[in-house]
Amino acid sequence: MPHIIQTTENANAANITEMRSMGKLYKYSKGHDFTPWSVEHEQLVTKIMQRAQTSSEKLAARFESWNKIDETMTTFVDLSTTEKNIQNQDHRKPVSLIYPYTYAIHETILGYLLAVFNQKPIFRYEGVSPEDTIGAILLEKAIEQHCEKSRIILNLHTQFSDSLKYGFGIVGTGWNVQKGWKIAANQTIDAVGNPTRGKKKQTWKTVYEGNELFNIDPYLTLPDPNIALGNAQKGEFFGWVERNNRLVMQEDEDNGVDDYFNVKYLVKVKNFQSTIYNRDDSGRNKKAETSEYPYNTSETNEMDIIHMYIRLIPSEWKLSDSDRPELWKVAVAADSVLIQAHQVKLAHNQIPIGLCSPDFDGYSSTPISRMEVLYGLQHYLDWNLSSHITNVRKAVNDQFIVDPSMINVPDLRNPKAGGIIRLRKSAFGQGVNDAIKQLPIHDVTQGHMIDTKILTDAIDQISGADSAMQGSLRQSGPERLTKGEFQGTQQGGFTRMERIANVIAIQSMQPIGEQFASNCQQFMDEELWAKTNGRWQDTLMNSRAVNVQDGKLKISPMDILINYDVQVRDGVIPGSNFPPVWGQLFEIIAQSEQLQQEFSLSRIFTHIAENSGVKDVSEFKIKSDEQVAQQVQAGNIVPQDEFNNQ
Repeated sequence: MPHIIQTTENANAANITEMRSMGKLYKYSKGHDFTPWSVEHEQLVTKIMQRAQTSSEKLAARFESWNKIDETMTTFVDLSTTEKNIQNQDHRKPVSLIYPYTYAIHETILGYLLAVFNQKPIFRYEGVSPEDTIGAILLEKAIEQHCEKSRIILNLHTQFSDSLKYGFGIVGTGWNVQKGWKIAANQTIDAVGNPTRGKKKQTWKTVYEGNELFNIDPYLTLPDPNIALGNAQKGEFFGWVERNNRLVMQEDEDNGVDDYFNVKYLVKVKNFQSTIYNRDDSGRNKKAETSEYPYNTSETNEMDIIHMYIRLIPSEWKLSDSDRPELWKVAVAADSVLIQAHQVKLAHNQIPIGLCSPDFDGYSSTPISRMEVLYGLQHYLDWNLSSHITNVRKAVNDQFIVDPSMINVPDLRNPKAGGIIRLRKSAFGQGVNDAIKQLPIHDVTQGHMIDTKILTDAIDQISGADSAMQGSLRQSGPERLTKGEFQGTQQGGFTRMERIANVIAIQSMQPIGEQFASNCQQFMDEELWAKTNGRWQDTLMNSRAVNVQDGKLKISPMDILINYDVQVRDGVIPGSNFPPVWGQLFEIIAQSEQLQQEFSLSRIFTHIAENSGVKDVSEFKIKSDEQVAQQVQAGNIVPQDEFNNQ
């Protein structure tokens, strides 16, 4: 259980005097006084910290269980003193271990989820009305490019992994604007009107803008404890603790990023670490015997920040005269200095997070994860193997009963290959049969290996990720399964995985998709060029409503101001719904003129190819010169020179 502070006054007192010596460095809006020693500042920080403390007390009760899962996932074993001595004497001797079977289950389910959602485009959109169709396609293309640039599949990987280990996984959504020096050639026009390249020039401007995700560590989460975690959007608040760098925040404040203030006062803060949570609560780094974050030193400028979104009535908090509930974003550094407080004016009006909890029950504020359900079996499995190792280690050390009056004991203790164990002089000529006797060896843990197979089968059955889904060969049963048996077993496993994927799609992927689209419509200022290839290539190439040049699609901020719906994936991975069956149907339709009048062979073929794992079927389509000429004649395609002159 982390240490919980009782009042913010204790955290503030040590630094207030030094902060006062800096004087008032900021002018605050609407007549507020948020200097760190003001009464208004103290009252606001106290309200934020009270909510953070209440949330942390609730969630910290789960840390002990999560630590056990972390140890299982990292195969960390806390060795006893006896076992440490054994390894110090001979590192080759085996000691207690964790058999990472639930790790294999975790990887199997995680691999399935990535196969489902790592399909281009990750987020699909469709227009609400016919006039929104092209705009929805352009919106989808813009967000597809953001996903590639920001590598959001890595954030989704961590989120899915967290949800399997801790019961929930969280990502935050945001709009990333990167400024930098853009280098270009300074073109001039000569006397006859020809452009000439001059010297290079550098311009400070936006070099990239787009949607992004960032992961929130479950150990550092501050959810509203009064509601089920899956309903975080309905809570009064949601927050988390972040380790940031004071100099980075100072740069963001200077550039007007995130509306930071009071950052300059942080130079006087000594107790930089939040007392709410800290990274040491996690058990992920025990095996490496390192802390994820080092403690602050005189050479670093690390600072713990409590970020929180709060639904509040501004007049009750004395922030404005408004009596309507509003969503606000606040942040407190080092449990003592307010550095952010402003109304969140996002078009989607949601807390900008995506939260998935595939094993939620609809009621619990902290749901039990799939790995926690399996932990009891995993613990018994580890004990089975460790006790067997202990017994074998004992058995391979031969035990003898000797008569020390007849045997030279040092020779027995340190035998050498081909060595001689000498008798004492008093035993010469008496024979050696009565001098030494080996004790019988019994392996009382032979049955543990049988129990191990029973335990792994039980874990397979409960998790839904059996050996077939893990890619392992069957170790028991009939020599060969019939086709019906194999398809039935495979379909049963896929159905359970599809259930997990469908829950994640509805809980997290759909809100993220909605927030991404809303962010594009609200914040996108720059035009961008996207690739036309993909599922809408034919539509884009044949439409006069879009600007396509050399296979590149120009998207402007005004093009995507449409009404849209997010298309949620169905949780099925390519190849899981039996492509051979579709192949047989394709052959039947291809041989029947009547069926060809009702079904599209090209669309069925495209479906078969995509279900077999082909990422972009359009790359294999042939565009002949005759087809292009027909499209130009029909007015669907405009030559580039003619288009530029329009």
